[in-house]
Amino acid sequence: MATPTFYNTEIARVAGALWGSKLGASSMSAVMAAVNANGMAKVVNDAYNASFGAVENATVAATVVANLGITGSAATPAINAVKATLDGAPSGGKGAALVALLNTYAGMTGDATYGAFATDFNSKVASALTYSQTANTVDSTFVTAAPTPVTSFRSSRSGSLRLSWRHACSHAELLPG
Repeated sequence: MATPTFYNTEIARVAGALWGSKLGASSMSAVMAAVNANGMAKVVNDAYNASFGAVENATVAATVVANLGITGSAATPAINAVKATLDGAPSGGKGAALVALLNTYAGMTGDATYGAFATDFNSKVASALTYSQTANTVDSTFVTAAPTPVTSFRSSRSGSLRLSWRHACSHAELLPG
């Protein structure tokens, strides 16, 4: 099952893949307002840079692949592909590059190696979208198994960052705190 690609779908994909999170109604609304005001690329790039700008691409790639649920012999080639995408992205453009990669991945449901993983990911994205459209929902865990977020690092800004999509956007000064 492929999930249609609208901005809210892309937001759900990147929030799940990077932060292991699904957004609640208030967060999704705030992120969508930021996207409408600033454009998708700016929002995802700024959020990525706020949370992962100081993190090695290999570490981010491993986090993404774990949060996508890719395991076994498929994991290492997937990590390499995500890392290559991040390595090839222009400075400040890794968030948008990841969105493009996730959009491609979502369409791989018929792939012999990644099809089952992509199908599962699409199901979680669809569930996250439904969740984010339900009044009074709060940010929650995207995956049923424990996600593998980067849990501790220091940014170039002062203090540690709590890794969440909403926090990254507000830290990047795109959303109200």
